[in-house]
Amino acid sequence: MGATCKSCNCYDRDDRSIEHEYSIHKKTNNAPIHEPKRIYRHKEPEVKRESLIDSKEMDRVDSLKWNKDISNGIENTNTFNKISTNKQIEEEKASERSNVNESKETINVTIEVTDYQLETGEIYTGTLINGKRTGNGRCVYSNGDEYTGEWKDDLYEGKGKFVKQTGRTYEGYWKEGKLNGKGRVTFDKEYMLEVNFINGVANGKGREIGNDGQIYEGDFYEDRKEGKGKLTWSDGKYYEGDFLGDLMHGKGKMVRPNQSTYEGDFAKNEYEGTGVYLWNDGKKYQGQFFNGKQHGEGVFTSISGEVKRGIWENGKRTLWIT
Repeated sequence: MGATCKSCNCYDRDDRSIEHEYSIHKKTNNAPIHEPKRIYRHKEPEVKRESLIDSKEMDRVDSLKWNKDISNGIENTNTFNKISTNKQIEEEKASERSNVNESKETINVTIEVTDYQLETGEIYTGTLINGKRTGNGRCVYSNGDEYTGEWKDDLYEGKGKFVKQTGRTYEGYWKEGKLNGKGRVTFDKEYMLEVNFINGVANGKGREIGNDGQIYEGDFYEDRKEGKGKLTWSDGKYYEGDFLGDLMHGKGKMVRPNQSTYEGDFAKNEYEGTGVYLWNDGKKYQGQFFNGKQHGEGVFTSISGEVKRGIWENGKRTLWIT
């Protein structure tokens, strides 16, 4: 009678078996004792023998199945490739459409016109790009004003000259329809202003020649003389100092044609505050001024060098203090 394997309960009954080892453990007083390994035999599973014809048939079926699997794999791959190719084609078409649209946006229609009347009534001769004055051109307005120079999108842009029907001219560099950068304004063949412009307004260093012959050289701010500058009259008199709102205002010095000088405070073109007036013969007054005249306490120095302190009112001495 055979023995039973305790690991898998197989039974040793015939010769068609497989050997394997199994260790049996016994416990004595709760301590395991290892006995020598015994060998048990497993029964081999019975295999049904196929005939030679059946075996070949099975091989043929397996072969057909394998080929079908391969074919399905190729078909799936072709389908994936086809999907991928279609996607690429669509992307290429979309890219072509985008390029066409971009090319349409960059197409400019440029024509040259002569005495072309615009909808607003101006007469224009020059270059039109996409229906707008761009490039070089000359435009005559209905009120008689005229601009000749460079344009961009219907605005003065670049170097140009604007002549008003009154005769005043503006010449220089323009940006978005306004003078920007160095410019020149002339009027009545006598007036001339050369200055830096920002958005059509005089700002920065400049030079102005007035109709009365006055010459100003100095700072401009928002179309006015403001900052440091020098103003010279046609008779030779000049002022050099601070300006505010086109007026002599602040600290400055004035020299008259006879070489008499005043140096000190100015307010609205007048001596006002504290200053020193020096006559051309050597006399000197140092003290308070108001509205262009000695007014208040001051010190007078005579030609001989005598020094006296006194009180003045509206240019006249009223009292000697010492």
